[in-house]
This record gives sequence, C-alpha cells and structure tokens, in this order.
Amino acid sequence: MLKLDALDQLKQLKSDIKASRDLQFGRVKGTGQKFGFVSLESGRDVFLPPDEMLKVLPGDRIEVEIKKDDKNKTFAKVERLIESNNKLFFGKYVSKGAAHFAEADFDGTSRWIFIPPNKRGKAKVGDLLQCKLVQHPIKNGKPQAHILDNLGNEKDAGIEWTYSLKKHGIKEAWSEKSEQDLKTLTEDLVAKLCAEREDFSQHAFFTIDGERTTDMDDALCIEENSDGWKLLVAIADPEALVKHAPVLEKEALQRGASLYAPNKVVSMLPEEVSANLASLVEGKTRLAKVFTIQVSKDGDVALEKISLGSVTSAQKLSYTQASDDALDGVNENVRPQVIALKGLAEALLEKRKSTANVQPSRSDFFIELNADQKIEAIHPRTSVAAHAWVEECMLAVNRCAAQYFAENAKSALYISHSGVRADRLESLSTVLNEKLPELKEFSLANLDGFVSIFRALQADDEREYLRQLMLRQLDRTGFSLEKAPHFALGFDAYTTISSPLRKANDYLLHRLLTSLIESNVGDSLTTKDLESIEEKQDAIRKSVFDIEQSLKCEYMTRQSGEFDAEVVRVFTTGMQVRVLDNGIEGVIATRDIEGKCSFNQDLMQLKTSKGEFTLAQKLKVSLKRVDWSKKQIQFSLA
Repeated sequence: MLKLDALDQLKQLKSDIKASRDLQFGRVKGTGQKFGFVSLESGRDVFLPPDEMLKVLPGDRIEVEIKKDDKNKTFAKVERLIESNNKLFFGKYVSKGAAHFAEADFDGTSRWIFIPPNKRGKAKVGDLLQCKLVQHPIKNGKPQAHILDNLGNEKDAGIEWTYSLKKHGIKEAWSEKSEQDLKTLTEDLVAKLCAEREDFSQHAFFTIDGERTTDMDDALCIEENSDGWKLLVAIADPEALVKHAPVLEKEALQRGASLYAPNKVVSMLPEEVSANLASLVEGKTRLAKVFTIQVSKDGDVALEKISLGSVTSAQKLSYTQASDDALDGVNENVRPQVIALKGLAEALLEKRKSTANVQPSRSDFFIELNADQKIEAIHPRTSVAAHAWVEECMLAVNRCAAQYFAENAKSALYISHSGVRADRLESLSTVLNEKLPELKEFSLANLDGFVSIFRALQADDEREYLRQLMLRQLDRTGFSLEKAPHFALGFDAYTTISSPLRKANDYLLHRLLTSLIESNVGDSLTTKDLESIEEKQDAIRKSVFDIEQSLKCEYMTRQSGEFDAEVVRVFTTGMQVRVLDNGIEGVIATRDIEGKCSFNQDLMQLKTSKGEFTLAQKLKVSLKRVDWSKKQIQFSLA
C-alpha cells in the first residue's frame, strides 16, 4: 500500500502534468464536413479532426487540449464533455442495410445517430422525427437515440412548416387560458379606453399598406406649413388594450414576434387583436400613440410631443394606389396629404443622404405555391414610390422615439449596430487605405468616419467591389439597453416603436412610453428582456429560413439549364452565389473548380485556374446537386 506522502506526491505530479498542458474550454461548431471546430472562450476557433469530431455534437461545451500535429498544425483534442444542448433533436429517418438511424438536423452539419430496433415504432425511411439522445458519443463515438414524435413524411404537403415550427419551438395555437382572456377584449373596452385619451378625430389620418394587409401598425396625417410639414404619425397601441388580458399578454410576449413565411403567418397577437381591435382599421376609432413632428423643408426633424390618443383612419390606401399620380378613389381629405407626403419624404431622404447612410435597394422576391404546397414560381417583388415614402416617415418616428428614450428613460431597447466586425476592422482599414488613400483621414472605428467612408464608396460605381467588401464584413444588428450608434444607418441612436402588433421589443417600448408619459418614470428594461426577445426572434428567423430553404431545394431539383448569378460571398472552400432571376442562393465549392485555388481573405478573392472571383462578380452557373442533409444548393460554373 502506498504511503500518504507517496499519494500526495502522485496527486501533485498529476496536477503538474495537467498544468503543463494547454487545456481550454469552448463550444463545438459543425462544418457540414467530417471535421469541425471548437470556438474557444478566448474567441479563437481551433480545428477538430474527424476522429475528435466523432466524440462530440455541434453546440457541445467541451474541454480540449490544444496540440500540434506532425506538420506543426494546431488542432484540438477532446478532453471531456462539460454540457450538451442536444438532449432533444430533430432529424430524418434513414437506413443503411439492417441499421436504422436519425439523420440529426444540427445547425451547420448533420450526424447519423443510431436508433435501437425496439425504439423505432412504425417510423419509415423519409419520416421527420423529434428524438431524444440517450447515449452521447463522447465515450465511443457512437450516439444512440429514441424517437419521441413522428411529424410526418418528407413528401407530405406542408411538412416543411410542421417540421420547422416544431423544431424551433414556435406554437401556432393559443393556450386555453389565453383564449379565455381574449374574450375580455371587446369593442366596448376599446371605446371605453379611447374615451379616456386625447381625441384626434378631427385629423384625417390614413394608412398605406399592402392590399391584403389587415394588421395596420401606423397611420399618417400631414399638414403643410410655412416651415415645411407638420407630420403626425399614429402608431397602434395594442399594449394599452392587451394589458387588460395579462395571461394573453404574457404568452404573446413569449412569442417574440410574428412569423411570416410562404403561405403561413404565426401572429404574435391573436388575429382578433392584430387585425381588428388594435389595428388602425379604416373607419374605426382605435388606441394609438401619436407623434407630432415638425419636418423642415431641408428635412430636419424635431419631435414636438407624444400623445396617448385615439385616432380614426379616414382611408386605407394600397402602395400602388398612393403611388399613382391620378390618385383614383382617394378621399378628398386624404388626397392633398398624399401629395404633401411625396415632398416631405423627398426632403427626409435628401437629409439622410447628406448626413447618414442610405442603403441601395436590392431585388426582393416572393414565392408562389401550388396545390401541393411546393413552389410554383418565384416572382420579383415590385416596389413603388409609396414604399419609400412610408419608410422615411417610419425612420423619422423611430429616431424621435430613440432620442426621447435617451433623454427620459434609464434604459430602453435600442437597435444598435457596431459597424465592421472587430476581427476584420484592421485588415479592412488596411485594404481601404491602400486602394483609396484619400480616405485615410477617416476611421471605420467611429460613426462619423464609417459614414464618410460608406458614402464615398457608394458615390462611385467603380468602387462597388469595395462597398461589397465592406458590407460583407459588418457586424450583426443587435439590441442594447443603453443608447448606442447604428453604424449601418448612420444614426447616433435608433430603435423601432412602429411595429407593436408584430414585434415584442416594439410592444415593450410602448409599455415604457406609456409609463413615461403618464408618470414621468419608466420601468427599467432588463438584460433578461433583451435576451428573451433576441432568442425568440432568432428562432423565428431560423424557422423561416428552414421553410424557405427546403422549398427552394425542392424547386431547384425541377430546374435545368444555365442561370445568371452574382457572387455574394467568398470563403476558403468556395463561394456563395445568388441567381439573379429568383434570388436563390447556393455554393460553388473549390473542389469542383479545376486546378489549384487560393483564397485572399483580406480582399475576399478566390484565385483559380478559371480566373479570379470577387464579390458582386457576374457569372453563369448550372445546378450540380441538392445536398438535402445540409439543405444546401450546390452549383458549378457553366
């Protein structure tokens, strides 16, 4: 038996050995290939070889040892599993010989996970499943799962919606308690609440929206004056109504936002609220926050007051109707306002062009489905002048709201954008300084410098490549509890309050605004509020992407020939291209291009035997295949 001092020495030896190793914590990232990466807490990504990747799943938090191989290349060796978020997962039932698996649908990659014979039920190949992980691969690289729910077969009509909503935790139906709460919200209650507010019925408000839109968030009223225009923007105030149904309100906020996908809408608020009781419906008196704004002839904006009001929309116009010079069918009280709106919007736009960033519009498309709920056709979405007019008014009212919160609230939900990603800032600055030395005096790290550089790139068509290079290295937009700049828009502060029927962050800001107006004291919003909304809205974005991408993959299997496309992203293993006629995106892998390929990350440029490929470059492609395991469309050069 070892003596105690020998045991102590052994423990110390083990501790010394561990201390001498480079052990770090991180999360696993899938790549769609057999290898992966671990994102270390230090911010660095380290290569996970195929043998190590077999032991883990995407999203796992692990401890790894950083090592060098015989070619002196850095890689990570899995030391232990800390936690896994993959106890429940979704995937497709597949088989190979006598063995049956769930092809797990993880972000960024897929993995075949064995299903024991007695846990397969009546599932058949092609069925889409919800599964429970019962054996993690950390010990032997062989995970196992049980089937919890069979959602239907991949060929079923509408399965894309069923699968994606379930996968991302998005509920269509309301709870029984919320349904009961909804019954307490009536026209009589709306009338009672409106009677307690400032009456704006003398103003002929009007809405401009899509022909089929029923959830109208905003209405306008415009009066020309000697200084320019008096702009009244009425924003629907569902919070003032729905707070009287607290169970329903809580469930609505948990939804985070409304989901809009082809042939499917999952509303944040019940339709009776969003399309009727709280919507600024033509001819009905409704609750609203009314922003009174003076817009000068030069496009300067000054907020005069915010009122808790009741408004009645005199008319709903479609975008096409408002844009038509003839203004056929437009109410006589609304007609002069629509004419004034054009001049007001042009002044606002010119001001933004001289002081902020104006992003050029890009082609947008909408999907037409057939009886089988598959894509029949993809059409370009037509934009008319009134779209831009309304956008300018909403930008103005949202900026006014942000400034009001900055001056009056301890915290609020601001929409922030920090510009170029921190890890790309230095290299992009170097490239721009080399290509355009006349811009050296400006820094991408501050708002004024960023705006100056962006506007200089946009002003010259020959600089389009550099503009695209800058756009591809921007950070994501996010929420902030404190006033923060929005680099992409060029504003020192920004938020959105104009969509409370559809977005939880706008709804919460209406709650805060009511508190500030009524008592001059606003309830502080918290990091928890922010994180909850971000999580839900991220799930909605992923769900919509999954639905549309599944539909597009199926659609492309029925297409043939060559397609005109443009390069939208370039990376080490290839490039991402967008088909010009329908907006569908796919990848061209370097392995499918003859000869040696080299990638310049600073210029986002790919050099091949076929020539150089850069951002915004036009080329012809043909469909190579659809990889259903990744829901990825793969093209080849035509």
